[in-house]
Amino acid sequence: DSIHLTVIIVVVALVLLLIIYNVIARKLMKPLDNLIEVSTALSKGDLSKRAEVVRSDEIGMISESLNRVADKLQFLINNLEESVIERTRQLQRTNEELKESKNQLQLRKAVGIQWSRRYSRKERSSVDSPQSARWNDVPD
Repeated sequence: DSIHLTVIIVVVALVLLLIIYNVIARKLMKPLDNLIEVSTALSKGDLSKRAEVVRSDEIGMISESLNRVADKLQFLINNLEESVIERTRQLQRTNEELKESKNQLQLRKAVGIQWSRRYSRKERSSVDSPQSARWNDVPD
């Protein structure tokens, strides 16, 4: 009878120990599971996820640090996007200025070519004319 009672007490004690162990393990593992979930989401690019800070021990400190890293990443990415947009605008303005400068240079080149052609024709015609010969014969 006493052996039977001892076996029952041992079995009940083991069941209670397993229940207590599971409760404690869940309580300890829940923040770690949350950290794993949040870090996985962050590594996939979801910067909206944050870790729950439920404890003030090492796990809580890691959770706070992970949240600060996520905040900083989100800030940097947002600023990077704004910087890219602003730089794109600057490049577009510069490109327009370069196009305008190119057009002005082409116009100046065309005018220069026209002037040089006119000047060359006038020079040639003045050399061939009898009047230019008279001017050339006049002593200095």
